[in-house]
Amino acid sequence: MRVRGNSLPWITSKVKELMRERDFHKKKAVKNNSNMHWIKFRAIRNKVNSELKKAKKNYFCNKIKDCVRVKDPKQSWKLINNLLGKNNKSYNISQLKVEDVIISDDIKIAEYFNDFFVNIGAKLANEIEINSTDFTSLQSVPSRPDIQFKSSEISTHEVCLQLRNLKTSKSTGIDTIPARALKIAAEIISPSLTWIFNLSIKTGIYVEEWKKFLANHFWRRWLSEYIAQLIKRSKWDVAHRNLRRGDLVLISEKDGPRSHWRLGRVIAPIASEDRLIRSAVIATIS
Repeated sequence: MRVRGNSLPWITSKVKELMRERDFHKKKAVKNNSNMHWIKFRAIRNKVNSELKKAKKNYFCNKIKDCVRVKDPKQSWKLINNLLGKNNKSYNISQLKVEDVIISDDIKIAEYFNDFFVNIGAKLANEIEINSTDFTSLQSVPSRPDIQFKSSEISTHEVCLQLRNLKTSKSTGIDTIPARALKIAAEIISPSLTWIFNLSIKTGIYVEEWKKFLANHFWRRWLSEYIAQLIKRSKWDVAHRNLRRGDLVLISEKDGPRSHWRLGRVIAPIASEDRLIRSAVIATIS
């Protein structure tokens, strides 16, 4: 049984007709096991998904333009809350199974979660053996005073292009605005953003959050591009023993703090088809 809810406002009559045609071919394909209907179903299904995305984009673009033209703050915030997903219902955990015992009391569920996350670090730390390996032999990275950084002004087209290329599957940034909303309003907000960016470049005054983002961005590129060139690739020419259970390793994390590497213990080496260890399960203190 299919439960039908309220129709989405951006679904047009054209999209509805395609959806009916899609469902018809799927029903025929399942019933008769017809390869022809399966091919038609897949083609129409992809077309329906594409038309839905276009219809939704056009709907919100028109709504944003209407809000700007009419200057209605109430309707504008209603639309923004809809884009941010604040109108969606939240679902609470009604039951929790702990060691074959079902807990339904809200206070006990909260206490169990608190106890689990408070003690998980200590439990994992107890499983890691203490090792006195000395890392003082690691060479420090040489400085490069000859490298300079210079910013140049950007165009509205570049800003608009970057907004359109945002990945909607990624989490929101420091502004807490979803990427989907920025993509839809790219043409409207790109001139204002370009003016702000170029003003910061001219005056040399940057928002504190921008500085943090740029520092983290350079740190990630420095780790992945510059540091890799300093490492002598002797491991590809000289045979070394594989990682073993209990080995102590340094962990390079993409989103970790700058100049900080955590220590970890190998608990489960993972062998490739050629029996070489290229990945492993690592346990850390936290």
